[in-house]
Amino acid sequence: MNETTARRVLLMQAIETADQEGQVLSDADRLHASRTAREMANWRATETHAPDLSVPVFLDQRARLVLERVTERHPAFRGVTKPGSRWPLYLLPLVGLFAGAAIDHVAHPHRIDILSAPLLGIIAWNLLVYALLFVRLLLRVIPGREAGVGLLTRKLSGTLAGIRPAAARLPHPLLTATASFGSRWRAAAAPLTGARVECALHLAACAFTAGVIASLYMRGLLTQYIVGWESTFLDAGQVHALMAAVFTPATKLLGMTGFSISEMEALRFGAPVHPAVGAHWVHLYAATLALIVVLPRAMLAALAGLRALWLARHFAVDLADPYFARLCGTGSLLAGPRTLRIIPYSFQLDDPRTRALNDIAQRMFGDRVELALRPSVVYGEAPPEIGREARTLTAALFNAAATPEQDTHGAFLRQLHQALGELPRALVDISGIAARLGHQPDSAQRLATRRDLWRRFAESHSVPVSFIDLQAPEKGELP
Repeated sequence: MNETTARRVLLMQAIETADQEGQVLSDADRLHASRTAREMANWRATETHAPDLSVPVFLDQRARLVLERVTERHPAFRGVTKPGSRWPLYLLPLVGLFAGAAIDHVAHPHRIDILSAPLLGIIAWNLLVYALLFVRLLLRVIPGREAGVGLLTRKLSGTLAGIRPAAARLPHPLLTATASFGSRWRAAAAPLTGARVECALHLAACAFTAGVIASLYMRGLLTQYIVGWESTFLDAGQVHALMAAVFTPATKLLGMTGFSISEMEALRFGAPVHPAVGAHWVHLYAATLALIVVLPRAMLAALAGLRALWLARHFAVDLADPYFARLCGTGSLLAGPRTLRIIPYSFQLDDPRTRALNDIAQRMFGDRVELALRPSVVYGEAPPEIGREARTLTAALFNAAATPEQDTHGAFLRQLHQALGELPRALVDISGIAARLGHQPDSAQRLATRRDLWRRFAESHSVPVSFIDLQAPEKGELP
């Protein structure tokens, strides 16, 4: 999934994890979101002729619905749902450009100091950066984790993530969700944020050097440069060797002319120098900075930008997390089942109920799923001999009119689990007990109590459970 989808999905996860008691989202809200999202994901898969229902599409559609419902009820939460601004990253190159153009110590108003510390410092610093990047590559260190980039990443991560302080009037679950999402998003987006920061730093270095070059030429239009050098410890030969090394890219790659030792000696400050020498040195410096700093940094920025673009389009979300496994259905949506194998336990189905079961299967897993209904197992007996099959989900069908018992129903689930090598799903039909209770005054409470009893029974076996109504399939509590 892409960055925008991942952000919505992780925010949905934070909300539902924090809202365990349903203060923000009721069970009906979550059920409606799951049903609608599954229908939309199935429609998308059919339209695109995809072989499987897309998990990212399902999660994205569900996250949209959940966030829409939350923001409708709590408008103050809308600020958390908005992506962060990237203005600090855009500002860095702009600041670098103006800083390079306005620097006063690079070019004296009337002369060029050959041994100018700022100019030589720019070259030395960038060569050091290249060396560190090369060492990082050799050591296979995680990109964006070197000291400078790592520090900026931490400083900018809150702004880039768009995590803002939540309003005090938000309910406690949303405040908790905001804090939880902030820490999770920073960790999940760290590679992407690091790539963006690295791209911005390379662009800033490139822009700073371009500003320095522009400053040299702009000053040259208004003043006459006098080139020279002075040193207490270096002689003309040493200065010539140093400058020859610095200007090697310009002289070797561009064929520009350097200076001899005798010419270097004549350039000591105080000796008369022809004005054309100043222009030549500006060209040499500009070409050297362009070759050593501007071009390499632009290439590194492009590489970091491409990496950031790829990471933004292929954002990694751990779908193996228990939250997503429960949401999508263990062994179902994530695995893309083609067959739903149902084994009724002490439950005989007539034709209307069988047709209703087929409709429920398609609502749960799409209209391309095939229902494989096995014969009903007699109460107290073991399940039939079955094995694990590719892209097949097995579910045990129980009647909610019966009270779940560990030594019969529980034993059946354990044996089924052992035969399959994976957990089955439990389907509990409530149509029988609902018809028996009828319109009694306490029917709703008694039905809710029976549901809770079966839900706790399923949880004791770590089996996902869905309540269905074979008399009215649209009333079932499908996941």
